[in-house]
Amino acid sequence: MEVNLFQSVEALSQNGSITAAINWLMLNQQSNGSYGSFTEPQTAPAAYAMWIRFQDSAKVLLSYSWLKNQLQNSTTWFWGGGGNIAEADIPGEILYTFSQSQNLHMLNLLSGVTANLTKFQQANGGFLGYFDTASNKQVTSSVDTAMALLGLISSNSIPATKEQSAVNYLLSLQNPDGSFNLTKTLRSNSLYSLGPEPISITALVTLALKQASLSIGNSTISSAITYLVSSASANFGGHVYAAALSLLVFSQFSDTGEVTIADNFLLQQQDADGGFRDIIRSSTGSNALDTGWAATALQLGGSICCNGPSGGGRMYIM
Repeated sequence: MEVNLFQSVEALSQNGSITAAINWLMLNQQSNGSYGSFTEPQTAPAAYAMWIRFQDSAKVLLSYSWLKNQLQNSTTWFWGGGGNIAEADIPGEILYTFSQSQNLHMLNLLSGVTANLTKFQQANGGFLGYFDTASNKQVTSSVDTAMALLGLISSNSIPATKEQSAVNYLLSLQNPDGSFNLTKTLRSNSLYSLGPEPISITALVTLALKQASLSIGNSTISSAITYLVSSASANFGGHVYAAALSLLVFSQFSDTGEVTIADNFLLQQQDADGGFRDIIRSSTGSNALDTGWAATALQLGGSICCNGPSGGGRMYIM
């Protein structure tokens, strides 16, 4: 049997980086399973990344238990509790995490979570959540819609007509260069953690459209991937979050060459403590959102290029 030594070394390096990232997530997890107050967007990808490697470990179950309680409590802040603005992207991301990790059995779906989430869908097909300061009101956005679709489709809990309406809304936000806008009038917002710049928004929307069964033969998808390939050539503008989402896109569409580029970029951006952070964040150190998505992408997408071990989990995405 012929052994590719270079590939073996790459696999070892890959596994070491993944292990360091998972260790960071476990060490920085709080006693209740979260990563602090109002950290559901960070805890969801962190929980999924840990589950891929360790599945039913105590720390994994702790995060999922906390997320379950937050998701099924109608007074939680992202449902509008405590006078906060309700938004679709966060419950969508959490629901997606439960679905991908085969933990849907923990949730009260149809009479609770998905019923509340589908209420966010508007007449234009998009999902409400982003607060537009220019118009001083909430509007539908690509990020809210994409995250909601990822959660609802993966949990098989959205009617076909509503799914198609959401897909049509997303298609309406694509630019001539293949990228997607955040809203009809706004390209992106650097303060929006789940959609801080056009590359991550485009990758996220592409993942949602793939979940809705759009293939590489679709002109919208091919145009979006062309944009992401160009972004990869420019090192994703230095953005870790965008690279992680793009790595998942490339792996889903079997673009092995771009998988390698995204994978290598992520490995080069890892902090000394094992975590990750995007340059666009206000935090000065590693954070659970970027570490969670990077660790997920390295385990699921990166294994395609490097034959690195992906742990106990299996590739369930999209």
